[in-house]
Amino acid sequence: MRKSPGQNIMKQFGIMTHGLDSSQQGSMIVDNLNKLTQNNYDIDPILFYREYHKPISTPYFTLMNDIEAWNFHHPVIATDVKSARRLLDCPGPSKKFLYIMNLEWLYINHAFSYETFAQVYTHDDLNLIARSDEHAKIITNCWKPPMAIIKDFNEVGILEMLGYI
Repeated sequence: MRKSPGQNIMKQFGIMTHGLDSSQQGSMIVDNLNKLTQNNYDIDPILFYREYHKPISTPYFTLMNDIEAWNFHHPVIATDVKSARRLLDCPGPSKKFLYIMNLEWLYINHAFSYETFAQVYTHDDLNLIARSDEHAKIITNCWKPPMAIIKDFNEVGILEMLGYI
């Protein structure tokens, strides 16, 4: 059931990504955040990006350059190692998460060294979120146990993890 305005205090959270593009990840994020905003008047997600790309579908939520996350005092979920490194430098967010959509460190042509991945994935201030049970096992074996498993950036799973529902 859709909640009407004024029933609850506005709940905000951020998503930080390198670029919101026409990839599977970009499409998944936009589609699920759109579902969330269409069904909940009291939830206000903000997507922080480094590079702007026109998304496949129209976002029905706020988009801001990632520098704005420095003064954002709500939870923020990074979506890749690049955005997680920037998120770790931000003093504002109340909680910091990394949604591990892809096992980036397994790619031969990745841009980072092992040390860079280790600094991000094992950082005490960053809570890891796995995309599947299989990913959770691999992440646990390589880095540390994820605090949650949320299939395909599911909007209900995100809200439950944040304690918003």
